[in-house]
Amino acid sequence: MGLMDQDEGRHDKTQDKFWRESYYFNFVDDRTGIYGFTTIGWRVNENEVDGLLVVIKGGNLWFAYPAVNRRFDAPWESIELPKDTRVGRLHYDMVAPFRHWRLCLDSVKNFLDLDFNCFTPVYDYNAEKQSLSSKVAQEHYEQSGVVRGALRVRGREIKIDGTGQRDHSWGVRDWGGVEGWRWITAQFGKRFSFNVFSISDGDEEIAGGFVFDGEDNSRIVESRIHLDFRADGQTPRAADIELVDEKGRRHIIRAEIFHVVPLKRHEAFIKECFARFSYEGMEGCGVVERLHRIKSGAEKLRYIGTASAYALRSLLAGWRP
Repeated sequence: MGLMDQDEGRHDKTQDKFWRESYYFNFVDDRTGIYGFTTIGWRVNENEVDGLLVVIKGGNLWFAYPAVNRRFDAPWESIELPKDTRVGRLHYDMVAPFRHWRLCLDSVKNFLDLDFNCFTPVYDYNAEKQSLSSKVAQEHYEQSGVVRGALRVRGREIKIDGTGQRDHSWGVRDWGGVEGWRWITAQFGKRFSFNVFSISDGDEEIAGGFVFDGEDNSRIVESRIHLDFRADGQTPRAADIELVDEKGRRHIIRAEIFHVVPLKRHEAFIKECFARFSYEGMEGCGVVERLHRIKSGAEKLRYIGTASAYALRSLLAGWRP
C-alpha cells in the first residue's frame, strides 16, 4: 500500500524511548542570499517536542528561533497532526496534502510566512524497498518544492522566491545508534532535483533516494559520495556525488559548502551545511547534512565548544517577541 493523505498526519507510536515523528523543511534563495531550515519533532516517549528555525543571510547566521526540549503532557493520541504542528510561535499549516504547506513564525517584530509548493511527486523511501536503518525513523518520505513568501527580522523585510526540500518521518530515531549518515539534497530550479540518503551502520552501507528530471522521480540504484574536509577532518567543505538512477542515467554533481550549522543530539554530532551545487552546466543550491559519532574525548570537547559558540550566536541573533 502506498502513501495516503492521512500519512501527512500523526502515526501510532511504539514504546521505544527513541520513537519520534517530525517534519522538516529547508529553503534556499540565491538571489536574495537567504537560506534556512526549520523542523518540528515530537520525542513522544520522552514527552518533549522540539522546534527550530535557522536563517542564514549571505554566509552568516542571521536569525534563529530555538524552541527545543519543550514539555508536552497531552496523550500522543490526542494530538491532531498536521493541525497541531506547532511549537511556541513556530507552526506549519498543511493546505493540501503532498502539495502545499505554509511555514509560519508569528510576532509583531519578526515573522516568517512561506508557501512551500511541491513540484516533485512524493518519494517514499520504503515503497521501492530502499529501507532505511530501523534506527533512523524508517518511515520517511521526501519532496522538492518552490518556496515563496516573506521574512522580516529586526524591521527588515525580504521577499523570498526560491526552492527547498521537505521530509516527514516517524519511527525510532536513535541518532547515536548508527556510525553516521550523509543526507544531501539540492534543486536546480524545477528542471532537476535530487535527494540521496547514505547511512553507515556497522559494516553495512545503506543508500537510497531519487532524482527528478523535470517530469518524474527515478529511484537511485547506485551512489558514491566523497566529502572533502576542512583541517579538523570533520567539517565538510565540498562534496563530489555520483548517482545512477533506475533508468541507467549517471549524474555527476559537485557541491561547494558556504555555511555550517553544528548540532548535537545524544551522542551524535550533526552538521547542516548549506552549499551551492553544479550539474551539467546548471547551478543549484541545497544542503549537505553529515551525522557522525566522535569517539575521541578531545574531538568531542572541541565539537561541543564549536556548537556552544554557535548556539550563543544564535541567541544573540535570535528571537525577540
